[in-house]
Amino acid sequence: MTSLEERLIEELASRLSNEESNTLKSQLSEVNLMERVYAPKTIVSFNKIEGFSYSLKRSDKFRDSEDEYKLMKIDFKVNNKPFRAIFYVVYGNLFSIEFTEDMSSYTQAEDMEFT
Repeated sequence: MTSLEERLIEELASRLSNEESNTLKSQLSEVNLMERVYAPKTIVSFNKIEGFSYSLKRSDKFRDSEDEYKLMKIDFKVNNKPFRAIFYVVYGNLFSIEFTEDMSSYTQAEDMEFT
């Protein structure tokens, strides 16, 4: 995980309820493949691979749904430039972070401010 992703996950966990924060930590411990697409905007996917396929099985789930939903939007700045990260849940699993633009130049960002 990049330092940008780690800082955003920490911020997300701090804004969730205790139960949801525990679910987040549990699910992240089961992720064994992260995929990133950088253009035209960055999307980071959190996957669990079992055998040779993607698995939706998790030991703990967010509220289950038959569809995806936005868990949270987090606005932040890097070097005073504003961005937004949107966390998605699919079938009760943390699925992805979608950013407003390409974040490839900011993966090791140190100067972050949450708004």
